[in-house]
Amino acid sequence: MPFFKGKEKYSAFPLVIMEEDLSGLANAKKLIGLRQVTRAFAENEGLRCLVLARDADDELKKKVLALAEKHNVKVRYVTAKAVLGKACNIDVSAAVVGLY
Repeated sequence: MPFFKGKEKYSAFPLVIMEEDLSGLANAKKLIGLRQVTRAFAENEGLRCLVLARDADDELKKKVLALAEKHNVKVRYVTAKAVLGKACNIDVSAAVVGLY
């Protein structure tokens, strides 16, 4: 079940996801953080979409965007790492989340 309200597939997501639309992310099948997302790409685990915080480090964003382009994975954005961490129901911020 996709986490974005009212949408069936990740390809239908808007480029920027608003905080109030992240309600189902806590229960979505996902990986949190650069290390886990990078490993998932290396092991070809079939990520379908990445959610990237706009305030993430520039080098991290370049790495994530390059991986996403190489593996033909869509990237969507949220406004801040704190918003993404809260949506994932974790106590710390998160720069990137990979969704299956």
